Amino acid sequence: MKIKPKLVDHSLFKKPSPVKPKRLEPPKLSTPSSINTSFYINAIGLLILIIGSLCLYQRFVDRNTIEIEKQNVILDFYQTVNQKV
Repeated sequence: MKIKPKLVDHSLFKKPSPVKPKRLEPPKLSTPSSINTSFYINAIGLLILIIGSLCLYQRFVDRNTIEIEKQNVILDFYQTVNQKV
């Protein structure tokens, strides 16, 4: 009585065949012949930044002259008011 009972008949199941791994192809890099729209958007943004910085720099340079002109206008107004009174 040393016989092991077979609960499952293994001949009914197929042995899995070895699976060959698929060879991975390197990703294809698409080199567009025309420049895409993101370049144009970046270029326009850069131009806006450059123009804005130039305007701010010009205001910084002219700040003293504008301040002096404002003071002169106030003094002229003060003198005309004093002359008429």
